[in-house]
Amino acid sequence: MATASEGPGDVRSALYLFRLDVPEPTGVQRYAVELAGAMAATAEEDRRVELWAGKSRSTSAAVSMHGLRPRQPAVNRQLLHLSWTLLHNPPFEVVAGSYDVVHLLAPTVVLPAKAPRVVTIHDLLPWEHPEWYTRGPVWRFRRSVLHASRSGAQIIVPSSFVMRRVRQILDVPEERIHVIHEGVSGRFAVPVAPELSVRLHKSLGLTPARYVMALGQLTERKNLAVAAAALRRMDTSVPLVIVGGAGPGAEKVRESVTRAGGRLVRFLGHRSDTEVAILLQHAAALVFPSISEGFGLPPLEAMAAGTPVIAADATSLPEVLGDAGLLAHPDDEAEWADCLERVLEDPATADELRRRGKRRASELTWDRAAQATWDVHRRAISQACGAPP
Repeated sequence: MATASEGPGDVRSALYLFRLDVPEPTGVQRYAVELAGAMAATAEEDRRVELWAGKSRSTSAAVSMHGLRPRQPAVNRQLLHLSWTLLHNPPFEVVAGSYDVVHLLAPTVVLPAKAPRVVTIHDLLPWEHPEWYTRGPVWRFRRSVLHASRSGAQIIVPSSFVMRRVRQILDVPEERIHVIHEGVSGRFAVPVAPELSVRLHKSLGLTPARYVMALGQLTERKNLAVAAAALRRMDTSVPLVIVGGAGPGAEKVRESVTRAGGRLVRFLGHRSDTEVAILLQHAAALVFPSISEGFGLPPLEAMAAGTPVIAADATSLPEVLGDAGLLAHPDDEAEWADCLERVLEDPATADELRRRGKRRASELTWDRAAQATWDVHRRAISQACGAPP
């Protein structure tokens, strides 16, 4: 069994995710891999970080890129998670060894531990909109965030919007909540080899700079029908290319988006990171009309790629975009059509959005997020020891 400190002053942090090796990763898996890699890269000599997952056989490009070797408890995952969530036992240390800090990367289960705890709450959507999820995940989520709020854990949120919701709904004191904006991988800003771009666009029947892109899991809250209807309203031949795996209710969403956009809509499903980077770098614009986001990685990835962004003027998205994108009311087709027209038909507007987007993306890096997370880990240890944070 590992010990908490391997030398004088050494600090070991465990990062835990419910499941890492999902077939079609979402923002939670991206956050886990990118943050763990950046924390390992920015760790001081006396600090170490290890990534744990309830289920992980992942050999994804992102995991390999960071040289990460996720560990998993050598016990039945389902029984362990059920025991944690129902009984708050056994402590994490029983199955993983001792650590100085235990950090739950998403509140999908209760994670009891003897060590000081940190919990990242990406949003409160399963609490506020249980109709968007199945019953099991909603039940686990509610128990997890309540445990985090009542156990004195330090809580990390990705935006001021989520901080306000956590304070209002969970009644967590402000001093225990830390806003740490997520980051964007540099891979989106690095031009992909031209031959790969030509091959991909040819295989998909797309013309570079002559399509609008939407990126994210196909779910109701992504609100894609409004963007499809806006394009159709413009009487244009520019298609809406939707990239993302199927989420809850995907078939119903597919039908509504197709009904709104007709022949202009193309569904490409889940794509590799390289393919996403190519498509983003050559899209005329990214549309992100989601009605509720805790942060919203796709707009940030698009800005890093130099793509103009139009997003919903809702929840966290104005905070993420700053002055680097256009905002439209989530339900106003005319406003979306106006924004699309400005980007597609006015090169000066598109160029200005590209410039501002790249600047904004350069401000939000995973290294910066990692350093801020290390600071929260230090605070958790200090408070557990009774020292000033």
